[in-house]
Amino acid sequence: MNVETLVIRIAAARRAIQLYPVGHPALIAALAEVVEAAAEATRSGPVVLSVRQGRLYSAGHERLDVDGGQVKAGSAMIGGDLSSALHLAGVLETLGIESVTLSPGLDEAETLALADLLAAAPRAGFDAIEALAEMGLAHVTLAAIAKDDECGDADAARDAERAVDRALYNAVLGELIEIVERLRAGRAGTLEALDEPLRRLIDRSADDSGPVMRLAVIRGGEDDGPFHAMRVMLHSVVIGRAVGLDEAQLLSLAHCALLHDAGGVVHADSGTNHRDAMVRSLEALAPEDSTPLIAAFDHHGAALAGGSGRVGAAARIVAVADRYDSLLSSDCGGHARTPRGALIALLSDAVARREPAIAGLLARELGPFPVGSVVLLSDFSVGVVDSHGGGEGPVIRVILDAEGLSVTARLETRPGADRPWPVEDLAPSILGLSPADLI
Repeated sequence: MNVETLVIRIAAARRAIQLYPVGHPALIAALAEVVEAAAEATRSGPVVLSVRQGRLYSAGHERLDVDGGQVKAGSAMIGGDLSSALHLAGVLETLGIESVTLSPGLDEAETLALADLLAAAPRAGFDAIEALAEMGLAHVTLAAIAKDDECGDADAARDAERAVDRALYNAVLGELIEIVERLRAGRAGTLEALDEPLRRLIDRSADDSGPVMRLAVIRGGEDDGPFHAMRVMLHSVVIGRAVGLDEAQLLSLAHCALLHDAGGVVHADSGTNHRDAMVRSLEALAPEDSTPLIAAFDHHGAALAGGSGRVGAAARIVAVADRYDSLLSSDCGGHARTPRGALIALLSDAVARREPAIAGLLARELGPFPVGSVVLLSDFSVGVVDSHGGGEGPVIRVILDAEGLSVTARLETRPGADRPWPVEDLAPSILGLSPADLI
């Protein structure tokens, strides 16, 4: 039994404690499975699970150099595509935990306490390390994520906030991947586990769309399907906010966007009709709200392809967000566009699709240079748009100075009378940049 099994079972125990009361047979069974996996994994000594940049790593005592609970060397990444690992990494980052050390002898009571701690929603003043210390667990040790003493308070607060945002993103992504894996295996499932991190991610767009706009820059390489669904969801939520949808409607819209392409993803190689496969996939989830099923059906129906018929508001919003993301990707007619170029193309494309109003709302929220745009400034420096900055103009992180040299320290600027302004946007590939890594 390997460490991956232990991670899967810890994630399952965390979910069980959210679903069942203490003493429920399903929860008891989940805790017992963690104890069994931990006993096997720690047979030769303690095992450390640590998180770095949204990924989970493990190390056994024979390969570990530990100083105060901090992992120094010898750790190996746990399956990058394992949804439980992604989810658990996000949970740990959200709680400010860098590593969890499990020692031989872990029992059910300690496992229950650990699962309860991991299931806790982060709140102001909550300290997971302190909470665990008060429990007096002998076989579980936590280490906090180290803070950079050289950073100013504002920088530290910003970095901590963005770490939480990324952790929420990873949690939703992990649940989405798990849902797709279940559907591929022909197993039914629910959206319940998805909703907790999804609600909190949606809440981040309540006062400022910046946090979700930054997350919408993330791309997934060759297997971009789940990341595409995340980008469509985030842009759909931004449109939904602009329309004035309430929280329940935004959650339903987010479901629609995440699952809009479920049929194609689940049955990509089956040769089954895309729409029929999608309906079967979503019916297997048996959602209480049928809106995602209807929206996904509309998304692949004749009405959105230029035919006639009534199409729901959710499907129309998702269609615009999906089209914008498609215009950004390299598989759109073989030509990848910059964010600004994709936005310009979307506005003319939306007229043909009879959705100029929805496209206009997205354009208003994205701004003339969307977050994540690589821009050439008037002094010949190059930067990445970090946020819209309210009414004061976009905040741009300078990455190359006017001489073309890399700017190592964090340097931000805004357009102004005595400051450079954006002249044009550049394709990130020209400079070998990944905007998501910079903002």
